[in-house]
This record gives sequence, structure tokens and C-alpha cells, in this order.
Amino acid sequence: MFVRQLNRIFEKEEELEKQDRQRKELQEQIAKKLRELQQQSIEKVIKLIQSKLIERKE
Repeated sequence: MFVRQLNRIFEKEEELEKQDRQRKELQEQIAKKLRELQQQSIEKVIKLIQSKLIERKE
């Protein structure tokens, strides 16, 4: 009985560690995607500003 309880505790701990790893992986993926979107937004703003500057020169 004691051994079964210990086994359950270890199984639960392994499951929690697995969930923690998955959570960290998701956080990293989200952070990467946010950086990509931020970079795209910056590039779009730069292009917009450049196009407005070109329009003013003409």
C-alpha cells in the first residue's frame, strides 16, 4: 500500500514536470511569434513612413 502511494506520487510528479515543460515550450513559441509579429509591424511602419516621405518629395 505504501509503495502504491509512493508510485502515485512519483507518477503525479512526472506528469506535473511534463506539463511544466509543455507550458515552457508554449511560452517560448508565443514569445517567438510575438517577436516576429512585432518585427513585421515595425517593417510595415517603416515602409509606410518611407512611402509618405516619397510622396512629399514628389
